[in-house]
Amino acid sequence: MKDYMLIYKGGDPDWMDHTSEAQMAEVMQQWQQWLGDLAAKQLLVSGGSPLEYSGKQISLMALSQILLQQSLKS
Repeated sequence: MKDYMLIYKGGDPDWMDHTSEAQMAEVMQQWQQWLGDLAAKQLLVSGGSPLEYSGKQISLMALSQILLQQSLKS
């Protein structure tokens, strides 16, 4: 089976600045439970690392053009 990356968009970049330690602990417990469930089913390769908020978003059309250009180079 190939490896895939789950990328999700959303959230508050300043969340940690205005969230209590208790709230952070609760969210981390839920996250660890979800990852643990995936690992138990052998569906998790890596827990991964968060991406930065400064990333760029591209449209499906732009992605199609990039892939087409790459295939033409091959």
